[in-house]
Amino acid sequence: MELTMFNTNKTISATSCQQDMQAPNDLVKRLEDLVQTYKPCLLEHLGETALMNRTDTKFVLPLDLGMRILTEMRAHYQVLEISGKRLQSYNTLYFDTPDYYFYREHLRCRAERFKLRVRTYMVNDLTFLEVKQHTNKGRTVKERIQLDSLWPVLDPEALGWAVERLPEAAWPLEPVLNNQFYRLLLINPGKAERITLDFDLKFIDQCRKVNAGPLVVAEVKRKSCHEESVFINWLHSAHQQPSSFSKYCLGLALLNPDLKRNRLKPNLLQLQKMQGMRHA
Repeated sequence: MELTMFNTNKTISATSCQQDMQAPNDLVKRLEDLVQTYKPCLLEHLGETALMNRTDTKFVLPLDLGMRILTEMRAHYQVLEISGKRLQSYNTLYFDTPDYYFYREHLRCRAERFKLRVRTYMVNDLTFLEVKQHTNKGRTVKERIQLDSLWPVLDPEALGWAVERLPEAAWPLEPVLNNQFYRLLLINPGKAERITLDFDLKFIDQCRKVNAGPLVVAEVKRKSCHEESVFINWLHSAHQQPSSFSKYCLGLALLNPDLKRNRLKPNLLQLQKMQGMRHA
């Protein structure tokens, strides 16, 4: 299957992406064993912790630290379980204009900025078209509609839905980046807080593929950034600071050396340091 959209001839293969996500490796086995020690939370019990309107606090962690914090959080969080699986694989296709409008707006630190993506949750084979907005009040608002899992192009209804929610400058649109990763979702049963931990990040475009290396992207999602978080407190005690990390922007920068990237230098240097730790 090839994914295409918005009257463009550009495509990114999805078949090889799905095959890669199904391939077992040592990290997947370690994670699957570790999360079996957590209490499960089922999808139908998520309630308000779905948090489609929220604040996000991100951390980029070395893999070893990411595994360590997972062992420390078992008394405080549950783990989402879907169809008997606690470690879920994701496949995301991002769209942008030919001159990378969304990417440039992010690097300019625009108070209000957007992303458009098609995300497939491989565990239950559900696919959604998603508009993700960072508002001028520092909140993240996500809207989505479900697509047919075998969609080749957007139907007029889905296309109109996306256009209504995006700035006029975000046109025309084409697929520019495929992102794969494994995710764990931790749930705080006592409050509206959830934490995603993304492992084994891969980025693919029409010609290239790159692995982000031994890192973990952790994102704490809450109603307010002022709410207490055991997870964040533990990271602060480990001398970890929040990051403005964007998987989309990092993937584009890694695959397109000619793109401007000054504001991404801290992320790229951090990535190089983690790569160095792996080979030390």
